[in-house]
Amino acid sequence: MTPDTGASVAAASAAAPSHEFIEGVKIRLAPAPVGRRICAALIDVGIVSVIMWIAAIPFAVILGIFAVTYVAAKEKAGDSGALVFLIILIVLVGLLVLAMLGSMHAYFIYYEFKRGATPGKRILGLRVVSTDGARLTRGQAIYRDMVRWYVDGLLFIPAFVSIYLTEKRQRVGDLLAGTMVVYSAGSEDKDSFMYVKREDYLALSAHLEPQPVPLDACEKYLEFANKAFLLGEEGKLTTERAEWLTYARRHLIKTEALGLNDLTVLRYFAEFCFQSDLKRRMKES
Repeated sequence: MTPDTGASVAAASAAAPSHEFIEGVKIRLAPAPVGRRICAALIDVGIVSVIMWIAAIPFAVILGIFAVTYVAAKEKAGDSGALVFLIILIVLVGLLVLAMLGSMHAYFIYYEFKRGATPGKRILGLRVVSTDGARLTRGQAIYRDMVRWYVDGLLFIPAFVSIYLTEKRQRVGDLLAGTMVVYSAGSEDKDSFMYVKREDYLALSAHLEPQPVPLDACEKYLEFANKAFLLGEEGKLTTERAEWLTYARRHLIKTEALGLNDLTVLRYFAEFCFQSDLKRRMKES
């Protein structure tokens, strides 16, 4: 669940929302605890295992049908055909392995690139971001996943040593891809509300009448919001903060009339952009 933001806006929606309801709240994505990462990995491995076996079923059926048919035909013709059978069997098994590996890689690459977190990570409030707070690029997601299985997964000990020795708790794949796994209790909300509580967001939306924001502006603002509010670097972004505050107030009607403070406006605007981006990604998928 998202952290408590003080007096609930939803409970006071009949009146103007309290301008202090987000004041003082720190929603910070700290480096993810190792225990949570392990639990998230176990959840994801369980899901992937089911997906891999589902992907394997068609190949197993084809393999079985081929084996029975081929052997019966050769016996009828009086020819064992052992070498040909072996070659075809190897090819089919190879295709089966590729299908299972492909489904495994597709799962992690898709969710970390498109959603920022796999289902296992999302359940436990974890997200994968670039070290500068931005979303993963497709290349980072692919690179990170390949190293996960063929370096970190095989070597194992160096991965854990790397996590414990690095300030941002990065495994080898994170170091090479320029990424990190971060944690926020706000990420555990089942409705994926990152910056404010769901009820506060809905109540404010009814009052503020937010105007549509261009996609590129949303993406740029979320980069700022990730660094400012989730990675705790707001103090380094004073100039950007002032510029984005002016921009946000232009797109949020009635902020002045409702007496909302700057922090409330900025975090609500971040949530508005985040939800808009989430809806767009879901439509694309």
